[in-house]
Amino acid sequence: MTSIDENMPRNTDETGDACKGSLPRILVHICCAPCSIAPIRALLSRRAKLTGYFRNPNIHPRSEFERRLSSVKRLAELLDLEVVCDE
Repeated sequence: MTSIDENMPRNTDETGDACKGSLPRILVHICCAPCSIAPIRALLSRRAKLTGYFRNPNIHPRSEFERRLSSVKRLAELLDLEVVCDE
């Protein structure tokens, strides 16, 4: 399993400000936090402005959906990543 470390790129520039300007904007579907770490890491290293999108009405039971949603929100916090959640 891939872990998040302090050297992982964030969705901010060197000053800590949100990435702006001419960077490509990419919407990334997130099914769960662990599966999204590697692709997000790759995209951030290419200096793209990412927005995550979490939606999957097929996750059952509801408690599993809530666990995944919670982990996605935590990942978003760690990476300064905007995430749209369809709760």
